[in-house]
Amino acid sequence: MKLKLLLIEDDDIDREVVQRALEKSALDAAVTEADCVEDAQHALLNQSFDCILSDLSLPDGDGLELLKAARDTPFVVLTGSEATQAQQIIKEGAQDYLIKDRLDPYRLERAITYAIERKRLQVFDQQAEHNNRLTSLGRLASSVAHEINNPTAFVLTNIGLVQRWLKEHDPNQPLSQNPRRLQDIHQCLAESLEGLERIARTVRQMQNFARQPDPSQPPGDIEVAQLLQWVVTLTQHQLTDAGKLELDIDGPGSLIIQGHPGRLAQAITNLLLNAAQAISDSPHKHIKLTALTTSHHLRLIVEDSGPGMSKEVQERAFEPFFTTLEVGKGTGMGLTLCRQIVLEHKGTIQLDSSPLGGLKVTIALPIKSPDTAPVAEPKPQEPDNLRILFVDDEPILRRAYARLLHPHKVHAFEAREADQWMRQDPQAEHIQVVICDLMMPHINGRQFYQRTVAQRPDLASRFIFCSGGVFHKDIRIFLDEHPELPVLLKPIAREEIEALLGDITADD
Repeated sequence: MKLKLLLIEDDDIDREVVQRALEKSALDAAVTEADCVEDAQHALLNQSFDCILSDLSLPDGDGLELLKAARDTPFVVLTGSEATQAQQIIKEGAQDYLIKDRLDPYRLERAITYAIERKRLQVFDQQAEHNNRLTSLGRLASSVAHEINNPTAFVLTNIGLVQRWLKEHDPNQPLSQNPRRLQDIHQCLAESLEGLERIARTVRQMQNFARQPDPSQPPGDIEVAQLLQWVVTLTQHQLTDAGKLELDIDGPGSLIIQGHPGRLAQAITNLLLNAAQAISDSPHKHIKLTALTTSHHLRLIVEDSGPGMSKEVQERAFEPFFTTLEVGKGTGMGLTLCRQIVLEHKGTIQLDSSPLGGLKVTIALPIKSPDTAPVAEPKPQEPDNLRILFVDDEPILRRAYARLLHPHKVHAFEAREADQWMRQDPQAEHIQVVICDLMMPHINGRQFYQRTVAQRPDLASRFIFCSGGVFHKDIRIFLDEHPELPVLLKPIAREEIEALLGDITADD
């Protein structure tokens, strides 16, 4: 079967050199040519390729733009003498690079073959990791249900009570004449808000846990105590059923490390669930999660009172798909992925087991160096009343945010209605900011942005996107192409929106 290659090169001589090398190689390839970013993007939209060969410097952009647009396709960088920049693109996700002056049929064939195979293995590893996360989510379903059902129960109860009290209340009498009932209403609403925030926090944490990792996203600050408390909450039902869990955090409560919270949560969760399985048949059921700090490292230690591991098993424990469990009870990827995640965070992982039983897993992670005390910035003032277009497919949400954003003048529509309104209503000329959902039927956020900006180019930098946290591929590509556009995850607090409105309109 012919390989389908996309060759992106604006220099005629260099393009001819690559074509001749391909002809002399052992590869059977059909080549599509492009000499600029725009033509390459058009080709990528119309067909799929087995591998991309791209120059770094192009008339209308660079190879990094194309790498972002073709993350699922093996990518080989062609460069003159810009090895440092090529190596940076490798870090961004390309599979290999070739120096043009050293190009020959053997090197070209090897680079293409290597890129295709490496990408295949990357996809395989990502899928295995994703399956492991989904398996963990299935095992954690009861804890998640508990974290959502409990607050849902008291929110529904409280809102139902407030609704009944208001129906029973004489509209001719002010509520202030019944201070006890007024206090009850305030308390019910406050408790309901707390419950909904708890649900929103749980959903967002689960999204972080289940989401495929994005290698382009830089690590952020992680509050260790908060992360461990959440992991314990997430696993509490499995661990309570298995035995006693002890959490011991020795160090400052505000300890910060750098990393990806969803990834680290997955590693710790895997270790705790493994411990729960290990002690299932032990007479003394005990699991301990400890966080210790030294001057340079955080040590996370998971200990269990199970049968432990033999030296032979310890030597193979991190091998992919190696498991001592019965078929159907383990994927054999738990410790493999733990090690991979720890290495990504520049840490180490170690297994220790005693002949008397029990297993101790120690993760060591570097601690973020303390920064100088930040200078407190003045709290930005809320912008004056603005004309805002709010676009979402959920009618109740549109009404809710129109009320939330008062006294701003909010025009709220479904996407098709908003598109028509922007074209036909004279009031549309006065819109200053657009708040738009990303995932909508008929017209999604990317399409609405493009249609709107075609009419009102001045709104290109005045969009605020919101999302439930799930993106299709075309939306992810669009956001990669427009990193300057803010995205807020639902539910959105007024303070978040007002801060962005202030930034967007600061120069008005």
